[in-house]
Amino acid sequence: MFFSINAYMDATLAARGNGAWLGTLIVAYNATALLASLAMLWWKAALIGRRGPIVMTGVAASAGMIGFGFVPGPIGYLGALIAGFAASLQLILIMSLPPDVTEETNVARLTGGITFVGYLVAFSLPLLGGLLSETVGGVGTVFIPTAVFILALSGFGRKGGGYEECSSHNGGKM
Repeated sequence: MFFSINAYMDATLAARGNGAWLGTLIVAYNATALLASLAMLWWKAALIGRRGPIVMTGVAASAGMIGFGFVPGPIGYLGALIAGFAASLQLILIMSLPPDVTEETNVARLTGGITFVGYLVAFSLPLLGGLLSETVGGVGTVFIPTAVFILALSGFGRKGGGYEECSSHNGGKM
């Protein structure tokens, strides 16, 4: 999600005649990753290893991205910032899972797999969005494949699917 907005921010703003906002918005957008990292210093115990925060950050990031894609002006820019912050939080939460969900000897392998799949998706979805936008038209359509993908994955976070709740209080091992 983070890469989709970064990839098409210039085109989105230019299509709306707001190209002058690019410098300010791209700096603010990329700063959301730093803010999310700092926020995790305070929220880590409440968020890490829990299913709900991962699902909620995906929903918030999707909503913010769609807001940026389809709502012009300051409200759309706010959507981009919400998406950047939520997507960054989600990345941190996902990358913190391996020590909690697998044995110590498998952490590096699982982390490598998560990283590989994540960057493959981060490349493929913006490309698919660009193809959709070229075919259908409309600047906001570029974000639809990424939002649909993230929202579909959010459904896998329900109880009974995926991993069990982890807790750093119990050592995190399942």
